[in-house]
This record gives sequence, structure tokens and C-alpha cells, in this order.
Amino acid sequence: MDKIEVPYIDKIKMAEFSENTAVLRKLSEGNDLFIRSVVAQNKKTPVSLFNSLSKDKEICVRLAVAENNSAPPKVLDLLSNDENQEIREAVYLNQNTKEENLKKMEEENKELVKDFKAYRERIISLKDNPSYR
Repeated sequence: MDKIEVPYIDKIKMAEFSENTAVLRKLSEGNDLFIRSVVAQNKKTPVSLFNSLSKDKEICVRLAVAENNSAPPKVLDLLSNDENQEIREAVYLNQNTKEENLKKMEEENKELVKDFKAYRERIISLKDNPSYR
């Protein structure tokens, strides 16, 4: 049976909006860096895919995971030790990062935290404000 070719724009839409684990898994295992990044940004991406995407060789995919507020704390804990500074900053700003991990990050890198502590608190307080949506 021949493979059905899906138009690229449809792949992007599926990566962004799909809630189907099988579809998201297939897209996350492909060679397309942009598609993997979009799957990592999808709020409905399952935990198992966040785990694998957090180990992606490409920085932009790991960054998309770190920035996704649906990423589980365990995955964020792993990414808090990433070699890339921008990824560690995104983990620090993510509302799902556990308090103990935040403290560890604060102790290890005072420069990182100095600029982001107040910003993180503001983001979280805005999230709880119904008029800010």
C-alpha cells in the first residue's frame, strides 16, 4: 500500500492542535525540526512525548518543551540541567517548575535568577487574573 502524503500545512496544524497521542508521536519522531518544536508547544502533548522531546538533540525543541506550561515538573527538572542557558531560563520561568528545583537553580546561578525572579512571580500572578486573557 502506498503512503499517503500529507500537505506540510496540515502537518503543522496537526502538530499544533491534535490531541491524538498516536498522531503527535508520529510527528515528534520525524526529521522535521519545526514540526517537532510545534508538537513540543502543544498543550495536549502527552507526558511520554514530553520526556522524549526534552532529550531532542535540537535546542529549539528542548526550549519549546521548557516553555510549555503543560510540561510536567519531572521533565522540567531534567531540563533545568540543560547545557543551554536559554533553556534553563525558560525552566525557571515555567509555572510547573517545582519550588525545590527553583531554589536549587537559585543557589547554583544567582545571575540567572536575579533578573527572572520578579518576572516569574508576575507571570504567575497574571495567569490567575481572569481579566488578563
